[in-house]
Amino acid sequence: ADEALAIARDTQARKNIARSCKLRGEALRAAGEIERARPALCHALSIGVKLKSPALTWPCKLSLAQLEDDAGDHEAARRHYFDAAEIVHNIANRLTDPDLYTRFLAAQPVQTVLHRAVCPIQPQSHPE
Repeated sequence: ADEALAIARDTQARKNIARSCKLRGEALRAAGEIERARPALCHALSIGVKLKSPALTWPCKLSLAQLEDDAGDHEAARRHYFDAAEIVHNIANRLTDPDLYTRFLAAQPVQTVLHRAVCPIQPQSHPE
């Protein structure tokens, strides 16, 4: 993750910096280093927000929600899950291909978001 971050910074590709920071944060979280993981994930999220990239933002919100659950701050986790669910809902509503719509909503990370946010959206046929 550190090598990917160094490469991304060298090339100034902000999306790659966001992805690398997210990866670093997830690795730190997996290692139990919650307080070191949080800034990396927050930085990734801030880049996604600045770029107005829902595809970067919702996975960062999911990672932050999982981190906050690990840290025992379930209220913060719930807010991140809910924010991620809103973004996922907006993405799904813009998908015009029914198969892509169904596969997107059925994807495991999306299901995690929807389940944990107590969101009523579930995989189904594409709205006509």
